[in-house]
Formats: sequence, structure tokens, C-alpha cells
Amino acid sequence: MSLYDHVGVVAPGLSLRRVDALAAVARSLDVETSVDTERRETRSKLEGLAEPVPSRTAGRRRVAETATELESKRERVATLRGRLQEADDGSLRDEYRDAIRELSEAETDHVAAKEALAEARRRARAVRDSRETRLRLEDRLGNLRRTARRERLETVEPMVDAAVAKVPDSDAERYADADPISAALALIRIGRVEPPIVLACGRFESRREAARWLDASVYRIAPEPHEFINEGAARRRMPTLTVDTIEAERVTFVEVVIEAERPHRIRLEPAFDGTIWPPRIDGEPLGGWDDTGVTTRIAAGRTPVGFATPVRPTPPAVELVYAEPCTDGVPDGMAGWIDRIEDRLETAERIERADCLASATESMAAVGGVSGVETLAAEIARDRRLAARLSIVPDDLSERLDAVDVPATTLARIARSSEPPSAVASAHPPPER
Repeated sequence: MSLYDHVGVVAPGLSLRRVDALAAVARSLDVETSVDTERRETRSKLEGLAEPVPSRTAGRRRVAETATELESKRERVATLRGRLQEADDGSLRDEYRDAIRELSEAETDHVAAKEALAEARRRARAVRDSRETRLRLEDRLGNLRRTARRERLETVEPMVDAAVAKVPDSDAERYADADPISAALALIRIGRVEPPIVLACGRFESRREAARWLDASVYRIAPEPHEFINEGAARRRMPTLTVDTIEAERVTFVEVVIEAERPHRIRLEPAFDGTIWPPRIDGEPLGGWDDTGVTTRIAAGRTPVGFATPVRPTPPAVELVYAEPCTDGVPDGMAGWIDRIEDRLETAERIERADCLASATESMAAVGGVSGVETLAAEIARDRRLAARLSIVPDDLSERLDAVDVPATTLARIARSSEPPSAVASAHPPPER
């Protein structure tokens, strides 16, 4: 995950994976370590080895399927041949020719399946000899990655500690002791973040002040007055996890119960390296699940989730990556901002619907003329970019933002063409003689 993935939205209820976020800062700064050269060499050696032993299960299954299909085609050809010998029928001859063609195709498929299985077996024999070398290199590369990560953290943590001590309205002196919002602001100040940060934390008086302190591009959302009265109480209401693991012969089932006092939008990820198998319906992962975890909305109370893995995880098997308190599906502090987007969008849609000169002129006048339309178009473009990055924006609002098109250039041309001749003449007086 990039640094932006950790701190892209700084708002009440922010949950940080602190060590991972600190590592993201180091990556954004391209911090070098003592093992970088060895890591590159080890990775190169590993890539130069033969690929891992391929699975032959799919190949064997394909051979069996094509063999069954081939036998069925042979029986059909034999049946039609016998019927054709008994009665010389034109339609039977056509059907017999079609059956012969399908039999030929089935034989080709069967031969191809057997050749593919033979190739998979040959490759499997070729790579078994390099298995020990691969395992040794993979183990060494894992150790080097951990060493590099530790050195990067040791490099940037003092820098972040110093930034934490300067965060507005924060009493913490160390990154480890800071509240999530103060920690996130310190990470932004030290790291490099390309996309604009969304701030709804009440720590800065203006967007310009925030951008100057953070040395980053920001969008500032003015908070509601009550949102930051008791930030500590809000943190105490964060969801809690109860995790149980059930180990079977070749699989571990991970069961999680999330308890929350209020609705939240959360992200859960395994706290171990390895494959996870999310719950599926008809072969497809349930909504919100991907290869690295689940993003979902939970109601107040207890919410169970679970997955399976071939790994034997050590506690804790799961961690809460982030949790955003929700009010009617929208995190606190964001409702007013979304309302303002809605107002701008309605104005833009009204302008887009103008179907004659009179209505277009009236719509332009309502927003302050051509300059107002151009400003509105720029604001809608900004809202569209933000909505694409933030999961909190309702889907229907995002779809409307994608669909609307403020015809600023067309309206400007209409405005110029509708000016009276006297206005044009006054704007361009004749030269003095």
C-alpha cells in the first residue's frame, strides 16, 4: 500500500496500521538500506530459476474430458454408419459427414490435451531438481526484506517523532503515542504524497495553512462544530475484534466477530503473509472481498465474518486496517461536504438541460455569467476526481458526476454571439484619427 492509501482521508474515526504506514513513508522517500544490493541479486537469482512445479490436475481432468467426448463421437459415427448401410438416405449422409467432422475435431482436442499433460509432467520433472535452491533463496529473500523494512523504519521514525511534536493541537511527543489524526498528519508532513489529501480534522484554519504545514496538496472539508469536541471518546467507540482459528488437516478457518457501538465502514486484512480463501457464491467472492481482505459496512452490534487459509497463522490472525464511523452510510464530518457536491451537481445538471437560448442565458445569469459557469465546471471536475478516490461518496452521486457535462465553452460562445452590436462596439472603439 502507498502512503496515500493510509492517509488519503484524514477524518474522525481514522484507523492507522502504524508500522505499515511508517514503512510507506520510507518507501515514498526511497530510503536506502544496507541490504538493497543483496536483495536485488537474490531476486535476480530466484527469477532465473525454473518456474515452480506446475499442477497437473487440470491437465489430467482435460484428458479425461476429451477422452469421454471422443468415445461419444465414435459411438455416434458407428451408429450412423450402420443406419446408412441399411438405408441410403440423403439426410443420413449429411448427418454422417457432420459426425465424421466432429469426431476429427474431438480426436484433435484429445491429442492436444495429452500433449499438454505430457509437457506439464516434463516441466515438473525439470523443476524438481531446483526446488531446494528455490526454497533457500525464497527464505533468504524474506529475511532480507525484513531487514530492509527494519532499517527503513529506524531511519524515518525519528523524523516522524519530531513532526508529531509540531502537529497542531497535539500533546504527543512520539509517533507511537500520538492519536491517529496527529500521527497521520506527521506522516504526510515527512513523506511524499502525490494525490491531494482530504482533510476533515479541524486542525487547520484554512486550506492554505494546511497545505503549507503539510507541504502537500489538500482538499479541506470544514467540519461540523460538534465533530471534534471529544475525539478521544470517538476513538473509544471503535469496533473491536474477537478472532478464533480452527485448524483442520490442510486448512485453517478464521472466524471473526466484530463488535461496534455504531455503524462503521471497515477494512479487515490478515495479519500474516499468505493466501486467503474468501467466502464464495457460485465460485465468486462475496461482495467486498478480494485477495487481501474485505471492505464492508457493519451495523451496530455483533457482525461475524470469516475466511479460510492454508497458513497456520499466529495470533492475531486478523487486524482492523481502518474503521470509519457512519451516519446514514456516510462518515461523520463528510455529510456537509457531500451536500455541497449535491448542490453544485444540481446546478450543473440544470445548465446541461438548457435547450434554448433563453434558458441557457437564464442558467448562466443564475451562476454569475460565463465566469461562473467556468468556475462551476472546474468544481465539478474536482468533485469527480475526489469521488473516484473516496468510497464514502454514494454510488448514485458518483454516477451523476461522471455523466454531467457543463458546456462552458459552448455557453461562452452563445454569450458572445448574443451581445448587442453597441456592446461589441464599445468593447472595441474605432482608432482615433
